[in-house]
Amino acid sequence: MYRLVRNFSVLSAGVIALVSAVLLLANTWHDHRTFIKTKESWNVDVAHSLYNLSLQPFTGFFAESAGLTREDLLARPETSDIDRLTSEALAAIAVLKLKIFNRDGTTIFSSEHRQIGDRISRGSAFFRARDAGLAQSELASGKSMVALSGPVTNLDVLATYVPIKDARGDLVAVFEIYTDISQSIATHWRDLALQVACVLCSLGLLYLVLLGIVLHADGVLVRQHAALEGFNRDLEQRVAERTVVADGAAEAARSIAGKLEAEVGERRRAERELREQREALLRQQNTLGALIRRDGEHWSEPSIAIRRLIEVTTDTLGVARAGVTLLVDGHRLVCGGMYDRTTGDYAQGGQMDLLPNSPFVAALQAEPYVAAFDVRSDARLAEFVGPFFAPLDIHSVLDVPIMRDGRVAGFFRVGSVGETRAWTAGCVAFATSMASLVALVFEEHDRMTVEQTLRSTNAKLEKATRVKTQFLATMSHEIRTPMNGVLGMIGQVMKEPLSATQKRYASIALQSGESLLAIIDDILDLTRLESGKLRLETVPFDLREVIDDVVALLAPQAAAKGVQCTAWIDHEPAGAESTDARVRRTAWRSNAPAAGLVEPPRQCTQIHGTRPGRCPRALAGRQLRRAPTAHRGDRHGHRDQSRRAGRAVPAFQSGRYIDLAPFRWHRARSCDQPSAR
Repeated sequence: MYRLVRNFSVLSAGVIALVSAVLLLANTWHDHRTFIKTKESWNVDVAHSLYNLSLQPFTGFFAESAGLTREDLLARPETSDIDRLTSEALAAIAVLKLKIFNRDGTTIFSSEHRQIGDRISRGSAFFRARDAGLAQSELASGKSMVALSGPVTNLDVLATYVPIKDARGDLVAVFEIYTDISQSIATHWRDLALQVACVLCSLGLLYLVLLGIVLHADGVLVRQHAALEGFNRDLEQRVAERTVVADGAAEAARSIAGKLEAEVGERRRAERELREQREALLRQQNTLGALIRRDGEHWSEPSIAIRRLIEVTTDTLGVARAGVTLLVDGHRLVCGGMYDRTTGDYAQGGQMDLLPNSPFVAALQAEPYVAAFDVRSDARLAEFVGPFFAPLDIHSVLDVPIMRDGRVAGFFRVGSVGETRAWTAGCVAFATSMASLVALVFEEHDRMTVEQTLRSTNAKLEKATRVKTQFLATMSHEIRTPMNGVLGMIGQVMKEPLSATQKRYASIALQSGESLLAIIDDILDLTRLESGKLRLETVPFDLREVIDDVVALLAPQAAAKGVQCTAWIDHEPAGAESTDARVRRTAWRSNAPAAGLVEPPRQCTQIHGTRPGRCPRALAGRQLRRAPTAHRGDRHGHRDQSRRAGRAVPAFQSGRYIDLAPFRWHRARSCDQPSAR
């Protein structure tokens, strides 16, 4: 309570003092301005009345006063007249002094004669009144002067400069009128003191009222403060309880945040590694693609291709060493190429014998790759540490087997020199691709070697075939010459008078010679077929005559074995076309061997014909060809028929299909078929 009252007292006193000062200053300034304006207006009225009533006849004197000295002005009679008139006019009013100035600021008249002829100083209110044409006043306190009534001292005087103008509005002179305002000033200060007292009383009453209000408010605040302290104690207790809970939650949140931060960091690291692996994989794929496109022509040379693959591997994976090693006989290693990226050296041809039951070879056969972070601590590579890894300062290796025909033919090795290195999935994939390419290089080399051998063998076979074909053609022509002579002689013999038996024998011999000549033509057809110049010809023939000739040729051989040979034609087609010699040979080849295979009592040949549009099921699906003279839609082809000792039988057609079957053997003494017609 004391603090509130004290603060209110100090604040109220300050406010009251400030308000009082402001009010007093504002009131003083307003009263002063009002008083000055009132007196100034009175002086202006006095000046204009004096000029209009008494001094207007001296307008010409005012205008002529310019340039006159003080003695000249005192000597002029107008000065005495003005002094007399002003003394009479101003004696009855409270005017202390009158001064008249011309336009130049020269005093042409003053009630104090010693000031006549003086020039007014620059900066006086005279010049503002002359230039603006309006009255200007100056207040002087404690002024002493010679007034109209005599000398006066310590007065409050108001000096007003009043411009006087004629009827045309031209400036004639400037009057300066001094008025005593000492009494008015004293009255003004008394009124001001009374006002201050009233204001202070009012403010004191206001202060008491406000103090009562503050005391009441302070009591209310004390009660509210007590209630608020109780509420604050309860609130502090709740806050303490909530703080404990919040601290536990904050600790849990910090723990979760730490775990999340660690998880986010791990995920970012994994994403960064995955991105790096993806970029490395893309770079490796581009390298492999460019390698296959640009260096494919060098794969026929294994040494060049392997060196290129090794150099690309070292550049792509950023390793110091890489190489290809071949596994010979399962226990000997032969260096197919080793490249040192730091020095640019390339070596090959070195050998090394492995231990029996080498764990390294077993690992290559059992695993897709062998990756060692530190070769000195990997038991699979123990046999390489002394002779190979230690001298070359190799700390980490990645070995991928080179597979050929399902077995390990070697391995592709990538090594890190001077430091250990963890092999990523991208490195393993790229090294595996390189090992596959090395295997493809060897396979390509083997394929080209085999192709070269096949081309050489093929050339030799083609040469032998040409020699054989030439030999067959030559021998065929050589045999045809004596054969034509034999046929010619037989033909001459048949022209001689012969018995029926002799003529029949000569005819058979002639037909056999013609058949032999047809066989020679077949040999020539073989040579034409190999040269791609074979052309088949078909001519009309008599099927019955051809079959009779074949039966006549087989009959003696069959009779020697006690077998009767007959032929049966079920339906003879009209207009059949083919080469009669081919039909004769086909029938011969189909039936002649059968005579020596079995010993039946009888043998016969059946010829089956069908009507147009009714193809036997036995001929369905066989190779057919169009007869040159057949109408559109007619077909004929070849059919493979094997019955016991049967051979390939051509079928002949002119609107029909024909089935030329082999001879049939029967156990019965008599033939089931009618005799041949």
